[in-house]
Amino acid sequence: MTLPPSATDRLLSVYLVLSQYPILSSRVRDLMRRELFQRGFLDYKEFEQEVIRKAIQSQEREGLQHPEIEEPAEVWERRKALVRDQLTDFHFSNHLSFELIEDLIAEVLNERGVTSLESLYEFNPEVAPEELLFNQGMMIEKMPPEKRKHLEPRLREIKVVLIRNMISDQLRYINIARSWFTIADLAEVRRHKIGHGRIGGKAAGMLLAARILKGSPNVDLRQNLRTPESYYMGSDLLYTFISINNLHHWNDQKYKSEDEMRRDYPKIVEDFVASDFTPNIVQRLETLLTSVGKQPLIVRSSSLLEDNFGTAFAGKYESIFLPNQGTIDENMTALTQAIARIYASTLNPTALLYRRSRGLQDYDERMAVLIQTVEGNRYGQYYLPDL
Repeated sequence: MTLPPSATDRLLSVYLVLSQYPILSSRVRDLMRRELFQRGFLDYKEFEQEVIRKAIQSQEREGLQHPEIEEPAEVWERRKALVRDQLTDFHFSNHLSFELIEDLIAEVLNERGVTSLESLYEFNPEVAPEELLFNQGMMIEKMPPEKRKHLEPRLREIKVVLIRNMISDQLRYINIARSWFTIADLAEVRRHKIGHGRIGGKAAGMLLAARILKGSPNVDLRQNLRTPESYYMGSDLLYTFISINNLHHWNDQKYKSEDEMRRDYPKIVEDFVASDFTPNIVQRLETLLTSVGKQPLIVRSSSLLEDNFGTAFAGKYESIFLPNQGTIDENMTALTQAIARIYASTLNPTALLYRRSRGLQDYDERMAVLIQTVEGNRYGQYYLPDL
């Protein structure tokens, strides 16, 4: 099952790719509006009325009491142009695909005599949107070997940026992973991921180990290798959870004494479990539960430091089995509470003291979450591995 990208993700991708073309973006947006009008998603007159309405609202937000006389005509026209661009990005991201915007960019570049291969070097992968990186990486991987050969350095750069942004920023990990992961492998991770942060050490290690084993010359090993269906909650979602639930007062636990840590931890778990997730995250988790049906789940910690080079963190954080046999509401409550418990376990005294002993006390440890289906089948009232 593929988790759908959020509206915010789509809009951000459009904005970021256009920011790579500061001069040509105005021409690209002209073509974007052309597509929206021709395909019937927008009416020209209604769109221009929306531009004027939003522009006036922006004047009022900026403190103009009499917009029609306080702002010079040239400033008003500039304001409308900026609002028009913002609305173009918004409506395009809601109605049309990212692949189409790439086609429009290629059309504009072609007008300037830039070929599709040359356009691969028209953006900086370090600041480009993920959508652009994936599309360009896929294009290179599908090329015939002789045509692809001189683009291998560009492909490797794209893979390194994607691995660092999505999976791990540990150089020792990247040095190995870049030689094994394909763009298709990374796209599969993205389709199963919620949030923008990294997926954490446990998930990163599992993915790399599975990919290496799939490349084994041992046919029996490849045929019998199974990786449970996996979903990832990015490490950025922990701070969102803490922020919306006003849990910041627990952030300094790692600097307290052991007695204080152990005294506070039951209350921390209680506070985290009683907290809420944003509507967007709830919706994505509901989609996940609908997809897996009645399969049992295991919700696992996957912190940035976990299962890393030299820092195992074995048994320091939570992993929680969920039968997943109730109603959708019951299963959803169990899932969100399990995630909350794993978030709380970042402040587990055992984990904090382990970090202190390893000189990792000051590290900004963030917790990603790995959600996996449990392999096996139901036998009567038991759920057992296949024999």
